[in-house]
Amino acid sequence: MPESSTIVKDSSSEEEVIKTRMAKLTRTNWVQWSCQFENFLISKGMDDLLKPPSHDVKETAKFKKKNSGALTLLWSSVSTEFEGVLLNNKSSFYDCWISLGNCCGKNSVVVICRTLHKLINLKYEPPSSLEKHIDDFHKLYASYLSISADSTISMNLSSSMAAAFFLQSLDNNKELSSLCQTLYDIKPFDINSVTDRVSIEHSRRQSAHEHHALLFDKNKQDESSKTKSKNQAEAGRKKKGFKEKRKGRNNNQNTNHENDTNKRFERIEKMLEKIQAANSIPSVNAMSESKDPSRPATSDSEAFITNEINALVSKQSHGLIYLDSGAGRTVVNDLSLLVDPAPVKKQIHTFSTPVKVTHQGTLDFKGVKLYPVYYVPNGPVNLLSVSQLCDHGLKLTMKSNIFIIKYENQIIDVFRREGNLFVSKLPTTSVYSMLSVPLDWHLTLGHPSDSYIKALLREGRIKGNFTQSSSCQVCQSAKIRNRPHSQELPAANAPFLKIHMDTLQINPPTHRGHKYVLVLVDDFSRFNRINLLSEKGQAEERIKTYLMEIKNKLDITPAYLHTDRGGEFSSQSFLNYLASQGISLERGPPESPQTNGVAERFNQTLLSKVRCLLGQSNIPISFWDEAALHGSLLLNMLPHKHLKMESPITVLKRRHSLIEPEISLYRLVPFGIRITTKIVNPASKIAPQGEVLRALSFERYSDGLRLLNLETGKIRVSRDYRPAVNTSMPTMHQPSSALPSSQSFKIKLRVPTSLSNVPDAINDSHEPVNPTEPASVVPMTGKLKNYDYVPYYKEAPRNISSSISQDNIVEGKRNARHSDQLLLTDAVPYLHAVNDPIERIKWKKAMDAEFDSLMSHNTGELVPYPEKPTKVIGGMWRLTRKRNENGEVYRHKARWVVLGNHQEPMLHYYETWASVGRNETFKVMLSMVVNFDYIPYQFDIETAFLHGEMDALVHVKQVKGYEEKGKENWVWRLRKSLYGTKQAPRMWKSKLVSVLGNLGLNSTRSDESLFVNADKSLLLHVHVDDGFIISQSENKITEFLTKLNSVFKLKSKKRPTQHLGYSLKWSSDKVLINQTDLIAKTLQQFNMDDCNPVRTPCNGNFINELESVISDEVLNVTLFQQAIGSINYLAHHTRPDILFTVNQLSRYSTKPNQCHWNGLKHLLRYLKGSKDKCLIFK
Repeated sequence: MPESSTIVKDSSSEEEVIKTRMAKLTRTNWVQWSCQFENFLISKGMDDLLKPPSHDVKETAKFKKKNSGALTLLWSSVSTEFEGVLLNNKSSFYDCWISLGNCCGKNSVVVICRTLHKLINLKYEPPSSLEKHIDDFHKLYASYLSISADSTISMNLSSSMAAAFFLQSLDNNKELSSLCQTLYDIKPFDINSVTDRVSIEHSRRQSAHEHHALLFDKNKQDESSKTKSKNQAEAGRKKKGFKEKRKGRNNNQNTNHENDTNKRFERIEKMLEKIQAANSIPSVNAMSESKDPSRPATSDSEAFITNEINALVSKQSHGLIYLDSGAGRTVVNDLSLLVDPAPVKKQIHTFSTPVKVTHQGTLDFKGVKLYPVYYVPNGPVNLLSVSQLCDHGLKLTMKSNIFIIKYENQIIDVFRREGNLFVSKLPTTSVYSMLSVPLDWHLTLGHPSDSYIKALLREGRIKGNFTQSSSCQVCQSAKIRNRPHSQELPAANAPFLKIHMDTLQINPPTHRGHKYVLVLVDDFSRFNRINLLSEKGQAEERIKTYLMEIKNKLDITPAYLHTDRGGEFSSQSFLNYLASQGISLERGPPESPQTNGVAERFNQTLLSKVRCLLGQSNIPISFWDEAALHGSLLLNMLPHKHLKMESPITVLKRRHSLIEPEISLYRLVPFGIRITTKIVNPASKIAPQGEVLRALSFERYSDGLRLLNLETGKIRVSRDYRPAVNTSMPTMHQPSSALPSSQSFKIKLRVPTSLSNVPDAINDSHEPVNPTEPASVVPMTGKLKNYDYVPYYKEAPRNISSSISQDNIVEGKRNARHSDQLLLTDAVPYLHAVNDPIERIKWKKAMDAEFDSLMSHNTGELVPYPEKPTKVIGGMWRLTRKRNENGEVYRHKARWVVLGNHQEPMLHYYETWASVGRNETFKVMLSMVVNFDYIPYQFDIETAFLHGEMDALVHVKQVKGYEEKGKENWVWRLRKSLYGTKQAPRMWKSKLVSVLGNLGLNSTRSDESLFVNADKSLLLHVHVDDGFIISQSENKITEFLTKLNSVFKLKSKKRPTQHLGYSLKWSSDKVLINQTDLIAKTLQQFNMDDCNPVRTPCNGNFINELESVISDEVLNVTLFQQAIGSINYLAHHTRPDILFTVNQLSRYSTKPNQCHWNGLKHLLRYLKGSKDKCLIFK
């Protein structure tokens, strides 16, 4: 052992080293020290000291010298801790050694450590029994737990740690290696679970080996070998028509044996005929001993083939094979015995000398394929491994002086004793073994798939065996293919957490010598940065610079860099740098660009952009680097499908992670357009001050535009430029250098409100124009129209009163009385309604309909006025006009309501709470309608509260204007929950839930007002008596509404335009919602309906203005809080753009002064000018 070599030497200096080392040992590593000390004694020839010496040996001088030397070294090593133990046993080293091991009693540290050492180093040797190994491990573990239970030193070994040691002990078993890896994840992970699972799996695999072993010739080879020569002659005579009686044997036995032989050869002939029909006879001829391998297989040659096979079958090799229980693998000295031999370089270590192995392959042993079998050139004998036979499912039985080998309870071979060895005849390799009965169709038909062979044998009704493709080495090496790249890589959840990299080579080199483009793409935002390189070796420094830029600007260090295995990313210096920064480098396998899909996809997109940009201009191809820079800029500004049609710049801006200035869409210049720019140093004051150059791209970290002079090839940067007159640009490269000037480049662009709304591509239109006419610049108005080029200094004016494109004007009827505001509902007092000469009749009809509804629902019972103290509650008429989205009155609604504020708790009502629909749920359903093609319906249940049953005794006055004659002083005792009663919502909700449950709809846990059916194909959202239902099947909706209408009277509408105070505008792929009605009501309530609109919710100095104090006087707290409440409701539902302003103003709602009122009025003016803004679901 390596450690013992430092102890063997006798020099005094090295003894001091040994003493120093031994003195440093602690009580917890005694086992290591004891092993070293024992090795030292063995190396010095003192191993007899570790055993109890006899009395005669003790008296010898030699033993005394050994004993004294060992005691001296032992004393110098451990005297400081066990001095008393050694003094009591100083005469004998053996006594000291035993006392030292037991110095702490039964549970000494030495014993514990030694037991633990045995447990850790226990290994399973595959030839031995696995069950015995498991039993030994359990016994040793139990012994360790017993001796360490009462130890003063905590050396507990948990069951999970013991399970890990047990799996480690199975490293030598290759068959269970894959199982061992999976067992680390089982629960519970303890020694009992692991050993039970291993035992079960081992038993199952042994059964599988026995069941799936290759079939062998079931006729007994030992019986046929005795009569093969006679059978051959008999079979030959029978083939030619001769029949002779055999002598010396029983006639009946001869007849039966001849019949079996005939049947066997008939099967061989049928198989050969099928092979001949399949044009595979030439391969049989090639394998035979015929000198003409191309001999045609005709019907005349059948007898020849049969006789040839019979002759080969009858041949027996004179070689012998010996049964060896100590051999781990079968060894042969004849290469022809192996099937598919493969060259190897290996040595087998024996007790004498190592043996060289040159090949390994498969041995066909009596029909069982043994693998691997080693070929040893010039080997003395052939050895058959007993353990290998057991691994292949064969059973060995010994009777007297023979070994019987069985497979599936059938004897396949017998080994007889010759001297001290067991020997048998060696099987020979022949055509018959290659074309065994039944044939191996997998080899015969050229290695087809298992399913194909099964179908072929089934259709042809052929009986035969075939090798499984999974166990065929030829199939594994010849049919291996690339695995599909279907699994996506984990996505980053933050900007610049993972960066994809690649190097793109483009030919020819640019005018500046650039040959490569280093691509860097952020996984989260798809933001890209490209670097132009002259050599690939420059990539390392550019990557380091980019990482440092991210670190300095965002204080972020990327966690992962994902790339291929390019040499520019694999240098040792670069890997060391990444390791020092804590950055992991993810690299795919060689020749697998699919694993770097994000960068490869960007390469293709960038190349397409470069080709298009060069194609739309006459910029020379040597300036492709400028086109690449401009294309990279555009890709950062354009929406990306991976980002749900948002641009990378928008995503980074929202996360406050921009690392370079944002360039407005208004500043974009078409690549290659003619630009007039100011000359830096003109020749004179009267000389031309400008020159015409070609626009390239914007300079990074600058507001200047890169301009190209085609004549000189020089590039300059300038911010003083404007489109040149007669701007024209070819749309694609022509073979000649000069392109037609009659082609003009014109872009049709509608500028969006944000970068996230930019379309995938800008539509180009190439229309011929008169080159003599100057190109006009369309002025920037509220909406942009077709234009050639818009300079950045002509941005769209932001005043809200600017002109509007005719495309965005919706024509329709409008009520002249409501030209300035739109109110969808308005309340009318009772006295005003009954005295209105125009609408009095309509109001009377509405009240009649309401009273009839109360009577039809049996709302109450007319009873005499109760005696005191019973309280009678009054009621009132609530009259409202309902308008459509155009402001037209379409209904006069009357409702008789009870004055519920006069009810007394625990007398007139008990529980009042009832859940209502959440607006968030309604918005989610709108999104489902747009994205998943759901069909929306709305319904309104008439007099919904009148369906609820009262849970308390309540008396109310009769309906005003409808008192029964003669009983004007009588009152109603309510049966149904009339509108206005405290418990009316709860009673109605209870009734509705019961009815919907009978119809198969149940409420959800997330929202009690959201009901779904059993298969979740129909969703219903209920807010009091207003329902919103969606489904992908319109038949299901109409069927449900029909059933519901049989219980409640309702009105339904498809694609409603109003719901829960929202105005809905539908289109094919989106829906717009807003609350213009609420905004108009709020402005009217606070007398701001005639105010002047403004463009922003607050001033630029809004925070400072709120904190400033103009006057300490507190102004109308109640009115200020009412306004904040109304606007806050609006902000949380459809106007998130005013959330910040409302939040700031609400801080001062308890003591508002003049500054706070000024901020509130400014916000109301903003709502006046932006009341048509809406949320879009698409």
